[in-house]
Amino acid sequence: MNSYLTCSGPDFRAGKFFHEVDLQACMKPVVSAPSSNISLPQGANLTLRCLAKARPDPAVWWTYGLKIIRGFHESQERVDEDTIRSLLVIPTVNAADRGVYTCTAVNFIGNSSVSIHLDVLSPDSSHSSNLPGFPAASGAADENVYIDIRIAKQTVRGISIEWYAALDRPAETWFTIHFGRADADKKETIYIGPGIHSYSVSDLMPATKYEICVTLKNKAPRPGQCIMFVTGSDITEMEQREKLIHIVVIVLAMVLAVPIGMYACTTDTRFACLEGIMESWKNRRRERSSAGMERERQGTFDSLQAASDEGLVNKDSSEDRKVRRRSDDRLHKGKAEHSRLTAELY
Repeated sequence: MNSYLTCSGPDFRAGKFFHEVDLQACMKPVVSAPSSNISLPQGANLTLRCLAKARPDPAVWWTYGLKIIRGFHESQERVDEDTIRSLLVIPTVNAADRGVYTCTAVNFIGNSSVSIHLDVLSPDSSHSSNLPGFPAASGAADENVYIDIRIAKQTVRGISIEWYAALDRPAETWFTIHFGRADADKKETIYIGPGIHSYSVSDLMPATKYEICVTLKNKAPRPGQCIMFVTGSDITEMEQREKLIHIVVIVLAMVLAVPIGMYACTTDTRFACLEGIMESWKNRRRERSSAGMERERQGTFDSLQAASDEGLVNKDSSEDRKVRRRSDDRLHKGKAEHSRLTAELY
């Protein structure tokens, strides 16, 4: 990469050369709020604040009852290189504004959120426990309310729950969520305003047992109002994909190794057969060459012996002829002498 390229964003790094930028490791968002519970009288002005620290910069938004807030003014300002402050302005709060406001930050590494409970005091109330629907002496009616709670969705490190309650005044009834680890003595409490019947929790510890309960406001959990669940292992989706890819590669390698091995063995056998045939052919050829040379040597020896025998025979024949010639000469001489003597007698 060309180190003299310039950055186009974010704003505090715009125009800097790439080699001038100190690169840091990416970081999952961490969201916090100055206060998690706010109580204000009706008609007061309110600004909710949350801090989102992440690298790179996250997208930040506010939700109310799992719906993104559109009606109020929202702004963001940078606190430092990695921290953004988000502001939600609620002018002239009234009873309809009370409830749980959630600030959520997300980047490509992960997400985080923080919830702020807003309690709006009516003009004739001195404490939030005296809100309409929660009289000081609520009595046995609230004790007998049945709340049906269930898990709507569960992820590796989070959970979403929903509940239903048979209430006389649902538009004025608040709920309390008790949440924490199953073995914890004290649970975290979250207040949920009227009309909200769901809640989500994220960024939990992996492989940990948790307990979540839903009750009427300021009431202790009773049997049947709690759910126990266990989070998944701390394995990201990318790691799961990598493991799956590794498994697939190993399986394919094993599947391909069998025919390749068989082919190699067959090929080796064929080569061994060919080598054996070639070696046998070479041996036969050597044997034939040796036999031919032996026959040639024997033929040469036989021819030499025949020639020698022929010479001897010829030699004997000439000597015999000489002996016969001498005998014939002697015979002729004897006959001639006999004829001469006979002639002289007569």
